[in-house]
Amino acid sequence: MKVDAGRRRESTRNHTATHLLHAALRQVLGQHVRQAGSLVAPDRLRFDFTHPVGLGRGDLHSIRDLVNSKIRSDLAVSNDSAPYREAINRGALAFFGDKYPEVVRLVSMGEGDERFSFEVCGGTHVGRTGEVWNFQVTDEGSIGSGLRRIEAVTGASVQDLLVKRHDLVDEISAQLKSAPEDIGRKIAALMEELEAERRRGDRLERDAGRRDAEALLSQVQEVDGVKVVAARVDAPNVETMREMGDLLKAKLGSVFVALGSVINDRPVFIAMSTPDLAARGLHAGNIVKQVAQVAGGGGGGSPEMAQAGGKDKSKVSAALGEVARLVREGGG
Repeated sequence: MKVDAGRRRESTRNHTATHLLHAALRQVLGQHVRQAGSLVAPDRLRFDFTHPVGLGRGDLHSIRDLVNSKIRSDLAVSNDSAPYREAINRGALAFFGDKYPEVVRLVSMGEGDERFSFEVCGGTHVGRTGEVWNFQVTDEGSIGSGLRRIEAVTGASVQDLLVKRHDLVDEISAQLKSAPEDIGRKIAALMEELEAERRRGDRLERDAGRRDAEALLSQVQEVDGVKVVAARVDAPNVETMREMGDLLKAKLGSVFVALGSVINDRPVFIAMSTPDLAARGLHAGNIVKQVAQVAGGGGGGSPEMAQAGGKDKSKVSAALGEVARLVREGGG
């Protein structure tokens, strides 16, 4: 066999950085942090640890900066051996519930009062922390209750990452016609403008919905003494359909409303029954369920408010055509 020296060198950097990360996590977040698993590869490292909540940007920056400060300090990385119990008594960290031999290898980073990391470890490490070059967190997230995961890169991989991000900043800067240092403000201004346009669009949709609902007042039909509005509408979302139904109820007082629309290329139905009609047995949930079945779907809800969906958008009008019959039959 032959060892790939390049891959081993990069893995060695990432392994030493894993120890530095572990120590930094305990210093920044607290001594409750315990290693729960790790991956050391030539191009990256992954570290799982115990912590009850997610890490904010401030925490991540503090951890990154602390690790990099120990890399720049070029701490000596040394190792020796000791009986396991003696090693623990000397303060060495040993986690995951591993079974250790009677005599273990100890890896220290820094000496005396400057010692930053001290763990039981049998893996390969650099001679001094400066050989890691640099450390950058690439991801952090939850992997289970009380467990977090950090992914990071070191050495030349940090340079590759920073070059890609620099190129991305240049690309965004060019698209925004803004200097790199101003793109944050430019994006914030664009987001504010977009939010204002979204609010304006919502108002226009609501206004259009109200106009359409008022137009439906001319389509009220009497079914055995019950006012019924069953119509296909051009609504962009379910919220607009509900607002239209609420307006019809407010205008008509006592009414059964069934509206259908095609949203995201799928049929959507809502049904509303005013309290007096619901008390008489005109159950909105039961009726809209049967209406949606005509379009190959289903749904339901309460006696006064219900929603359903379908599969065949060509059947929306046919489905709404069943409303009068269902009301006549007392709600099915």
